[in-house]
Amino acid sequence: MAKNPKDLDLSEVLDIRKIEAINKPIEKAHGLPNQCYTSEKYLMIERERVFQDKWTAIGIGSSVPNPGDAFPYNLLGIPLMIIKDKESKIRVFHNVCSHRGFKLIDEPCSLKNVLRCPYHSWAYDFDGKLVATPHIGGLDIHEIENFDKSSSNLKEVRTKVWMDIIFVNINNNELEFEEYIKPLEERWSKFISKEDQNLIKYSKDHGYFNLDVKCNWKFAIENYCESYHLPWIHPELNKVSNITDHYHIQGLPNRFAGQGTNKYDQPVKGEKSFNNFMFFLIKCICTSRQTRKTFFKF
Repeated sequence: MAKNPKDLDLSEVLDIRKIEAINKPIEKAHGLPNQCYTSEKYLMIERERVFQDKWTAIGIGSSVPNPGDAFPYNLLGIPLMIIKDKESKIRVFHNVCSHRGFKLIDEPCSLKNVLRCPYHSWAYDFDGKLVATPHIGGLDIHEIENFDKSSSNLKEVRTKVWMDIIFVNINNNELEFEEYIKPLEERWSKFISKEDQNLIKYSKDHGYFNLDVKCNWKFAIENYCESYHLPWIHPELNKVSNITDHYHIQGLPNRFAGQGTNKYDQPVKGEKSFNNFMFFLIKCICTSRQTRKTFFKF
């Protein structure tokens, strides 16, 4: 019988000495071993300890602009559903009916009053409460004694929306989000205050696009955390923002890291103001990009 990822030990998947070498001085250290990119067991450990134990970005809040708007999200095989309730609060639920485990939605949609399961037509309101159980006791018998609907509500996921990014903590075991994001928010405060965050305008196409890449998720993240590849992969970009313009950023462990650039530093004198920049976010599992082209990994 296969072990639960929670019970797996790294030593069962790879040589621990290869992991320990990462923390050595740069002259002796090397990157992650191959198994970290190819092993299914290692991916299951990551799913549990990174994507379920930590706060993880799964979407953009402005992509559900109206009450009843909903769309599914697959987090490494975990079916989730993002929905805006009637009070305009964004909620995330496991995209699974509480009755027989049927998937509730497969495509983005706009719901009118309830979310109805395609299998037995059990219905939930936008708060995840079970409100209807058609024919549960037989033909035209929609209620039965001793069945408590509240025990079969949708399973809600701990959720927080910050800078229009939807974060979830699947296992509900991480720090409060405000404490978790504090080091990054303090770093960004010199560029945008909490008050100014409310002034952000979002484009009608939600300001992002999805890009499917056939690679381990870490390759995509690592690409955004270094500028070494610019001269060869992005020669035109390198002419504007090259290797020497960049600097490394390291936040608290397991919070954020990446590359920044001084290219867009602008001296401000007197009553002169900064040039206007578009603010946009790039979603790639758990990454975002700031106006100064600073890249962070959560």
